[in-house]
Amino acid sequence: MDLIMSQMQQTVYNLIEAQTHENNYEFKIIKSTLDTLLRKWHDYENPHFVSIMAFDKSKELGVNLWEQRWPQQPKFDKGRKIFVMEHKYPVADMIKDMIANPNDVKKIFKSGEFGWILRSENAKLKTHNRGDHTAMYEEAGIKLVYRPIESV
Repeated sequence: MDLIMSQMQQTVYNLIEAQTHENNYEFKIIKSTLDTLLRKWHDYENPHFVSIMAFDKSKELGVNLWEQRWPQQPKFDKGRKIFVMEHKYPVADMIKDMIANPNDVKKIFKSGEFGWILRSENAKLKTHNRGDHTAMYEEAGIKLVYRPIESV
């Protein structure tokens, strides 16, 4: 994780420098690199939460969403039509906050939560500029269940 964190930190510094250039082409490329880095990291982690509606639907389908990651989704949700792996703290918001607070990259990264919700629930959420992420879920009527902390 140290290598990933170091890469994110350097990428944020590069983004800040690219903002000062007249041509924003470099900024767009570097930003897309950070976006991919953040998303790919989560491809290898199990979800932090599952919405109650997604949990109920997964039981109908005989799927344990707690053990499913985004790359595995086509095996239990052909065409990704039912479930969405949702970043409660949207990646676009994380990047914006990292640029504004480059010394807090690790803190911002670690505060990101993601999990499974239904596609119909996802349609009720803004894709970015959410502000209070928890309040947005509450306003949309999306109730989340968090993974219990496993004993070591």
